[in-house]
Amino acid sequence: MSERQSPESQAASLLDLGQLKFRIENGEDNNRRGHDLRRTFITLAQVDGARRDILETVSHGPRGDIMNIFTTLPWPALCGEVSKLKISLREGLVF
Repeated sequence: MSERQSPESQAASLLDLGQLKFRIENGEDNNRRGHDLRRTFITLAQVDGARRDILETVSHGPRGDIMNIFTTLPWPALCGEVSKLKISLREGLVF
């Protein structure tokens, strides 16, 4: 199995949103994109107490100054910040 290409991911994302009866459109000429998902994840995770600097590494990889580029955070540290996002799952049939 190989990673998905951008158009494939976009099509799958829109299909999922439609099946969940979520709004697909984002303005007159745009559909929801991965950036919308990333923005929501980062915002909600920070509200739930996740560290901004570690979320940046999770969502974008290392960037910025030389210290960021040469810093490799251990997997438990990355997972620890992602796990701060509080999500409650509905039981039973969703749609």
